[in-house]
Amino acid sequence: MTYLLRCFSYEVPTFTWSDFKDKMKENLKQGIIVCLINMFAIFFLIVDLYLYRQIQTKPNMVFSIANGLLLMLLMIFVMANLYIYPMMVTYKLSVKNIYKNALLFAFAKFLPNLGVLVLCLLLVLFPVFILQLVPNVLVLTITYLYYTILGFSLPGLVINFVINPIIDKYMQPKPAEDTKG
Repeated sequence: MTYLLRCFSYEVPTFTWSDFKDKMKENLKQGIIVCLINMFAIFFLIVDLYLYRQIQTKPNMVFSIANGLLLMLLMIFVMANLYIYPMMVTYKLSVKNIYKNALLFAFAKFLPNLGVLVLCLLLVLFPVFILQLVPNVLVLTITYLYYTILGFSLPGLVINFVINPIIDKYMQPKPAEDTKG
């Protein structure tokens, strides 16, 4: 799906189903490895956050600092994930190099990444917020339609519009300049 959204963001024509199938076959092994690493890392970070809060019986500076560092690590990891899949479908990199580059981009472009995360969070949670304010069948139906049609792909398209130019700027080799006269 990331490949298709990347093509849409660059306005490159695609054959939706055949390109999806081809890229899925091409990136399946690496995608499964990345998925397993991400599941383990997110699980570890969330369990750590939960346990630090459970262990902390009274206000303690050490646990507060540890919680803050874990939250920051979680946010950096989520920002790195904005870059992982676009790099996977665009460049032939090992999983190690994908994570290394993604972490470098997460740190180097912290503010744009934060903006993308906030925008994607709004795109995902705003319909639920509206549904809480106006609980009726029409709003529920519109919310279901939104999530069915746009809910999964619109945040991905936003990510690709912002992230792909950043990746291309730093990872694509510059064309050789003509040194003649």
